[in-house]
Amino acid sequence: MKENLSLLSKKELISKIHKLEKQIPKIEKQKNISQNEFLFVQTERLSKQNYFDIFNNSVHALYILDKTGKFIDVNNAAVKMYGYSRNYFKGKTPDFISAPKKNNMKLVFDYVKKAING
Repeated sequence: MKENLSLLSKKELISKIHKLEKQIPKIEKQKNISQNEFLFVQTERLSKQNYFDIFNNSVHALYILDKTGKFIDVNNAAVKMYGYSRNYFKGKTPDFISAPKKNNMKLVFDYVKKAING
């Protein structure tokens, strides 16, 4: 319910104004935090979008593997190259697309482990 300020005395109005003025720094701080959080979230979202745009629009087949060497995702070029859907790759290891006796999958997995461990 709104208070009828016209019924307050000059002293009461001045007191209310002073109370409100004391709240301004807190409100401004909350506003700045909210703006910073918003900017952080937007920047993070744009960074992820830029990464996925680069990943998906590369002309080279790119893969994302988990630490066990299974596909998490592949890009559009990999889908086009191998003719499988993205979902078909997920959870499988690169063994099913590697040329027999042409790829050293143990070495590939060693590289994956080294990359994950820094």
